[in-house]
Amino acid sequence: MTFARDSQFRKFCAYGFLKNLIFFEPFLILFLLDAGLNYTQIGLLIGFQMITQNILEIPGGILADSLGRRRTLMASFAFYILAFIFFFFSFGITGFTLAMFLFALAEALRTGTHKAMIFDYLKIHGWQSEKVAYYGITRAWSQRGSALSALLAACFVIATHNYRMIFLLSTIPYFIDLILIASYPKALDGSKTGFHPAEISANYSRNIKEFFYSFKKPGLLKTTINNSIYSGYYKGVKDFLQPILAALALTLPVMTSWSDEQRGALVVGVVYFFVYQATSYASRKASAFSKRTRNLQQALSLSLGVGLLAGTISGITYYAGYPALAVLFYIVIYLIENLRKPIAISETANQLDTDIMATVLSTASQFETLFSALFSAMLGILADHFGLGIALTSVSLLVLITAPLYLIHQAQQQ
Repeated sequence: MTFARDSQFRKFCAYGFLKNLIFFEPFLILFLLDAGLNYTQIGLLIGFQMITQNILEIPGGILADSLGRRRTLMASFAFYILAFIFFFFSFGITGFTLAMFLFALAEALRTGTHKAMIFDYLKIHGWQSEKVAYYGITRAWSQRGSALSALLAACFVIATHNYRMIFLLSTIPYFIDLILIASYPKALDGSKTGFHPAEISANYSRNIKEFFYSFKKPGLLKTTINNSIYSGYYKGVKDFLQPILAALALTLPVMTSWSDEQRGALVVGVVYFFVYQATSYASRKASAFSKRTRNLQQALSLSLGVGLLAGTISGITYYAGYPALAVLFYIVIYLIENLRKPIAISETANQLDTDIMATVLSTASQFETLFSALFSAMLGILADHFGLGIALTSVSLLVLITAPLYLIHQAQQQ
């Protein structure tokens, strides 16, 4: 490796580690089920969050490029903290919807912004050729944060006998991350800074034009759709691993004197800990994997098929009454997402001007959030009517069959 592991590199890693100390994430579906919501309501609630985020992401990216990325990220973390507080105090669908709105606003401001800062830093130091390795390592630290978060969250749930307190505890690392972002160098704010209305309007128009120009490139459009299909699928279905783990916990002859909630928390915490350790490893190996394929596009297409096939098998095995096997194949969905992400981001960066990186990455992720909203809503509705196993199998097969048709069409257009 030719890049230096300097203080800013350590800050990038610390940012991801702290950002993923979101203690309620492994228990969100279980928390909402415990609060009285059904799968349809949960799927639609997640879909609402995704759609709201989708609407806000273009102005969020433009705000980052026009007004400064550090301030935009700091505002994002302030909204995250508010969302966690609303989750803690909410007991019905109205409160959860408001919490999801605040969470969506925070996600819209954050999406693409920090990645753009990383790639700007690499450009400043002439390390662009190390994009996959550099981003892969920082993402690996994010996964380590998720692993620790799962264990700590399980301990909190077991100790308190409920899921609610973990929302309040999640505000602590996010406040620390807000302070960390404030310490980033001003050079990472991007070239388009300033708060004058005329400048903001001019930058808005320029960024929109540059965005549409960029997406006239067939290679960029193909990469974006390929990445968005799987990431949207991953985000739409990933949290539904939780009820499968809860079902698995009830079949294990351990801690039988504990309540179902405590046994479920133990299994969820331990499994998620190992899942995120494994996804951390997958992120670090993204560069090695990409070098074994003909190009980054082939790496993305191959991993897309493997991940969707794993989701299909997971649904079938859960329906057949084998929750342990279902969990194993579900974990593959997580591994593939973290193997793909550094490759997809790097392939996108290869075709972009870093001055509009936050804008394009934020706008590109609109495809991802639209897919996420669609898949989560479909999964929730089907799960209430036919069971979670059939729902997961149906959604996975639908994407597995239709995604290659689009990608083949795009390849023929180039």
